[in-house]
Amino acid sequence: MTFEHLLAMFGGAELHGYLERRKRPNAFSNMATNIPHPIEAFVDYGQENLHDLGAGAPYLEAHWTGEGLDRYEIYRVQEGDKAYLVDLTDRQIYIDHDGDGHIRMQDAVFFVPHDGPTEDELFAKAEEIAGDPRQPGRLSEQEVRIIKQAGYDKNKDGVTA
Repeated sequence: MTFEHLLAMFGGAELHGYLERRKRPNAFSNMATNIPHPIEAFVDYGQENLHDLGAGAPYLEAHWTGEGLDRYEIYRVQEGDKAYLVDLTDRQIYIDHDGDGHIRMQDAVFFVPHDGPTEDELFAKAEEIAGDPRQPGRLSEQEVRIIKQAGYDKNKDGVTA
């Protein structure tokens, strides 16, 4: 159980509503940054950076049971020397932070670093790939489960970027 899951369960209607309506569901910033997160408007965390460690979207049944993950659209997008996974279903972006060629559940970011493409550019590129069935790049159902379902990736190997 993660902090975001606790917020979703016990944070009251205002926080639960915020978690459901936000543009992209990943709740916490990458620990490598000190960019404040919008949820800090509700909760004062002090000077600590937060990282969700793979909480994803705990208010969604798919996160816990995998129900409906077969309908998720997640695409590999290469931009320069950086690899991204772009989730068109939940509107999330994942980045290979450590450069090992694998992307894991905890690699979801709320803020795309300034030294790369914008989130709009990444979503547009993923939508372009989705619109052309000849282009490879869509994750398999097993890969989607590795990225989206809590506990599925037991070894924390992630998927190939």
